Amino acid sequence: MASGSITVKSPTKTVATYIGWSSSSNGSAANTSKVTATVYFRKTNGYTTRGTFAGNLRIDGTSYSISRYGTWAGSYIAIGSKSKTVTHNSDGKKSITISTTYSNSGTDQAGTYTGSGTAVLDTIPRASSVSSSASWTAGNALTVSISRNASSFTHTVTVKVGSTTVGTATGVGTS
Repeated sequence: MASGSITVKSPTKTVATYIGWSSSSNGSAANTSKVTATVYFRKTNGYTTRGTFAGNLRIDGTSYSISRYGTWAGSYIAIGSKSKTVTHNSDGKKSITISTTYSNSGTDQAGTYTGSGTAVLDTIPRASSVSSSASWTAGNALTVSISRNASSFTHTVTVKVGSTTVGTATGVGTS
């Protein structure tokens, strides 16, 4: 599971705010991950936070509305949290942009808060593909080429003629 945080710029020195994000893979067959992002806000001078927070949270190009009203003191509050399923590239890698713009109507923390950053998701291992010559004569060498999507992949290659195994190689990388 990948996770991280993205700094959000504040119009006042008495506020700390950020986007926390995490992702979890839906597996090699799906080649997708569920990404969850949450916008957090906290007063840093010990006073109570009060007001209406409203704005947007964007995950990989999709914009979601976030809104929260209330009064809080001391700790971080979650203004809004959203999730999106993201499709990875064919090699299993994926980086996305997560951003927010929101405002607060509270008296001493009023203003617009903005932040944007890149989230690098865990690479999803992808299945290897195999190719070889369609023509082969017994007793001659047969080259089998493997296109692997992770350099750590090793393979067991078994060559059969009909139902008879004529050769097996283990620990094969790319050929």
